[in-house]
Amino acid sequence: MHTEQELHTKIGSIVESIVMKKVTPDTQLIATGLVDSLAAVDITLAVEAEYGCSIPAPEIAEHLHNTRLLSHVAAGATAVALAYGAFCGADDVLSNIVHPVSTVAASKSNYLPNLGPDWGTQHVNLNRLGNALSDGTLVVLGSSELSSHDLRFVPYRFFPEELKVPTLAYGHAMFQSYGIVSVLESVADSLTPNTRLVIMVSPAWFASGGQLPRSAFAEHVTGPVWERLWDKPSTREQMQTWISDNANWGLLWLIANGQVAELKDKLSLWWNARKEPAPDRPRSKLSMPANGRA
Repeated sequence: MHTEQELHTKIGSIVESIVMKKVTPDTQLIATGLVDSLAAVDITLAVEAEYGCSIPAPEIAEHLHNTRLLSHVAAGATAVALAYGAFCGADDVLSNIVHPVSTVAASKSNYLPNLGPDWGTQHVNLNRLGNALSDGTLVVLGSSELSSHDLRFVPYRFFPEELKVPTLAYGHAMFQSYGIVSVLESVADSLTPNTRLVIMVSPAWFASGGQLPRSAFAEHVTGPVWERLWDKPSTREQMQTWISDNANWGLLWLIANGQVAELKDKLSLWWNARKEPAPDRPRSKLSMPANGRA
């Protein structure tokens, strides 16, 4: 006679053999409880015939249910892994073949509240910020002070209009501390001895401990900023630390939504580029004119 423990160790193989006979594409439509009951009865009979004793049917049904649950979890995990791999592969390919283009009408404004609503515009504006840092343009980074209602004295108007100093300002309310550091890290290669940079420090930062709100992180550390920070081990580690210290479901949703939106933007740019007519090839000096005369 076998002990109950030995029977438990062999129940998995018996469950598998019974399920393979019972569960077909047609019987998948049968209620789960009915299938479990039928399989449990058959397993009980199989155990009695082979070992001369039985294990309670409810216990067998529970074992069968757990086996199916694990198979569903494994299938779901495999599907998620494949989807993530396809997402990363498509994102890398599109990043290499798509040329960033701003989808927002060109503006002469020297104030950027953020980088823009889409991946192409974000790239154009981040390059614009980098160029301003490298060519000696006065770059002002700040938060709510840049969106003051006293339009004459806001920095992006006062410096160019009153002092005739070329200026580019970036930021709005809640853009502070780690957000400013992240944007500067992403354009660090543009910092030169000619750089003229002003960071406006808000008194409200000290009241809040200088903590960057999660929504501001998702707004400013996105698109090309995220990509450049992720490509450098030191800045990637800083970003991972900030996320782990501040993560909640809302932040994770904002990050995931931003990544998906970025892929959609790249697909849109790629599709629109395909529909554009191919440029005319330059005519050779030896080609015949259209009227047939030399």
